[in-house]
Amino acid sequence: MDLALVTGKGPELLADIDCRKPYIRPEDTILCGYRRPAPGEESPAAPQPPMAAFALTVMQQQGIAESTAAAVAHLEAAPTQGFWVHVDMDVLATEWMSAVDSPEAGGMTPQELSTLLRRAVNSQRCTGMEITIYDPTLDPSGVGADLIVHMLAELFSQECQSS
Repeated sequence: MDLALVTGKGPELLADIDCRKPYIRPEDTILCGYRRPAPGEESPAAPQPPMAAFALTVMQQQGIAESTAAAVAHLEAAPTQGFWVHVDMDVLATEWMSAVDSPEAGGMTPQELSTLLRRAVNSQRCTGMEITIYDPTLDPSGVGADLIVHMLAELFSQECQSS
């Protein structure tokens, strides 16, 4: 829903807060790593043009690094002051991250997500990042939290070293 709020594609009452619809133009939004619906299945969340989208299967076929480079180049070329990285942890395969509100079959590996995030946050145009959709009540052993902390520590220790 938060993507719908910022793009103005959600319910009219929510998407048009203070008559400032949209907060972010769809053409300045990229969705990476979404799972395509199975043949014959419809997906109400499928991205629509002018929003750019990179399906996970396509990213894996082309290479995560190459696909991410294309996505970041698109964001860097946009007439904006920068971009924000929003990460829903359900982008990871359920065997890696099951503590999410809407687990789906398939998904990225932590290494694939790290590759994507490393390229995105190293952009001079990246202004910030948030991690969402992790539910600690579904993670009593803390395995999911440990994975997130490890990924972030690795990401930012490498980012600091490259600066």
